[in-house]
Formats: sequence, C-alpha cells, structure tokens
Amino acid sequence: MSLVSKIQSLITACNATTGQSRTDLTSGVQDLVDGYGGSSVTKGLVFSEYDSDGYPHKAEFVGSWTSIPDYFLAMMSTNDYKFMNYITHIDVPEGVTSIGGGVFRNQNSYGLTSISLPSTLTSIGNTGVSMAYCTSLEVPSGVTQLGVDSFALLYRCEQITFLGDITSVARYAIERTGQNASSLTIDFSHCTSVPTLENANAFANTPAKVFKVPQSLLSTWQTETNWVGVTNVTWVGV
Repeated sequence: MSLVSKIQSLITACNATTGQSRTDLTSGVQDLVDGYGGSSVTKGLVFSEYDSDGYPHKAEFVGSWTSIPDYFLAMMSTNDYKFMNYITHIDVPEGVTSIGGGVFRNQNSYGLTSISLPSTLTSIGNTGVSMAYCTSLEVPSGVTQLGVDSFALLYRCEQITFLGDITSVARYAIERTGQNASSLTIDFSHCTSVPTLENANAFANTPAKVFKVPQSLLSTWQTETNWVGVTNVTWVGV
C-alpha cells in the first residue's frame, strides 16, 4: 500500500471514530503526502537521526505552515505509523501561530523528550501539548491562555516556563504533569496580573510545585480565590 493510501485509510478510520468529517486533518495530512519525497519536500515532515533499527528520532516540519491540525501527529502514531512513537525531538517551525488539539497525544510511549515551539505561536488547542515525555518546556510569549488539558499528562516534566502574560488557566490545564518527577516548577513571572483560574483541579495530581510569580503580585496571587485551593505549592517572588 502506498504512503498516500495508508494515510488516507487512517483519515477514514479517524472520521469513523469521531463520527464527523475531519476536513482540517484531511487538509493537513494531504499537505504531508503532497510534499513527501526526501530532499524534494516543499511542505511536509522530514525525518532524520535514524537508529540502527531504522527508526527516525527527529521530525521537522518543512515548507510554509501557519497551523498544525488537530491530532496531526497523534494520528500518525497508530497503526502503520508506529515509527512516530520513536521520535524524540520535534521542532514546530517559525510562522506557525496555532497548534490544534491533541497534536502530541500518544507521543509519550517511547519518549518525545524535546519540543521546540516557535516565537510566532499564539494559540494552543485543548490537549494541544499533552502526553509528551519532555522534561522541560518553554512556551512563547504570544500564548496567553491555557486551555483544558493543554499541558496535561507531561509525566516527566520538571519545569514549564511561560514567557507570555498568562490571563487565564482552564480546568485540568496542567493535570498530572510532573507526576513522575519529584517536583514541578511553573514560571509565571511574565504575568502583569493574576490569571483567572477556573478551579484548582487545573493542577490535579501534580507533585510538589514551585510557582514563580512577580514579586509585586505575590501576596495577591497567594490569596486570590481559586488559587488558594491549589495545594502543595511553594511560592517564589521574582
């Protein structure tokens, strides 16, 4: 079966599972198959750093991308594309402004340990960067809202740095992140005001936490409704 046929069969399976036509996914995958071809790729994914068993460990987006469709990489981690589970490093290119929901899901089986996000990024969908094995993550300044499960299930993560002025944190946004680590440091030091927290379960089942916040906001942040309910926290003013 050709590459195109295999990927199109996965699209069909995805549509059947969700009960709706995933035109965003179809479009994104078509971009991949249209551009696939090694050095002649104009838009797609290029794989490199192959191991002795023939599995690639690095994936790079090439061509002009402005958004990554929902479940784009997650879908490729199943069935005939299990090699995606061996990817340890992914660079999301400059120019991308949005990452859809569930893009990195299923990428923790073997260890996606490094994700580079572009400075142009402004939006991350629900579950957008969940279920990867990275130990640290830097989120660009254009991202100011944390959606449902957007950074959840990063089990090995020890530090998340938000370079933007975070204004809201949704439920389960960072749930279970750092669960396999001894502690989790979350850097909110670029905030100019206390973000709205939907409820304390945004940090459910996380380990001991260190919240870095601006010194000028420290006392207000610690006593703000909903943030008071977040437990096992060491507050650090910077």
